[in-house]
Amino acid sequence: MKRPFLTDIFLIVCLFLVIITTADNDTAAKDFIGTWTDANYTFTIVQEGSDIILTGIPVDEESYFPLKLIGTVSDNKTRLITYKNMTGTMEIEMSEDQMNLSGFQTFDSVNPSETPFIVDYNSTRNGTEVHSDTVWSGE
Repeated sequence: MKRPFLTDIFLIVCLFLVIITTADNDTAAKDFIGTWTDANYTFTIVQEGSDIILTGIPVDEESYFPLKLIGTVSDNKTRLITYKNMTGTMEIEMSEDQMNLSGFQTFDSVNPSETPFIVDYNSTRNGTEVHSDTVWSGE
């Protein structure tokens, strides 16, 4: 009688460990850190303390200007929200494979009664591999 009882307890503990491991893998942190390219910029994203710093170098420096954005990560670390030096925001979401970003940018109008100008955003990671030891900590 003791043997089946101990076996049952062992099986329950094993099942519990499998469930915990699976849950941890499903909620793995996303890694925004690295270099990303869109049609107009090459972005470098780094973590400084609890902030994400996004530095953009334009492909065409005559048409666009360099920029630096400070933001945070939310929604289970899949969405980066930055507030621009000028007025507006940038919200981008990372793909499941962590190789693409998509979202939108808003530019507030000079006239507060006018609708903000909205631009779609898409970029890809520049041959960077995701390394779990450099994933944004969220702190």
